[in-house]
Amino acid sequence: MTAGGKLVTGSLGVEGTAADGNGIWTPGNGTVELTANNTLPTTVFTNFNNLTLTNGWTTLSIDITIVGNLEIDASASLDLGTVANRTTTLSF
Repeated sequence: MTAGGKLVTGSLGVEGTAADGNGIWTPGNGTVELTANNTLPTTVFTNFNNLTLTNGWTTLSIDITIVGNLEIDASASLDLGTVANRTTTLSF
């Protein structure tokens, strides 16, 4: 994703930890598109360049940072989960 591009997936998860080298995510200049129900993990997937939700529910478990665009299509929903209980800043 460093040079751009697009990752389209039904589910997004991580196996391993940052300590063993399997838990590192670098958003780069690309777009992640989620097409099904997801609960983003509390580690690793916390930063995105562009995030597109095209279908299903995506639930947050922790604050995330999107430096580019957040797109939520009509057939998708973003559930703030436990993040909704804190002060959250949305910038448009």
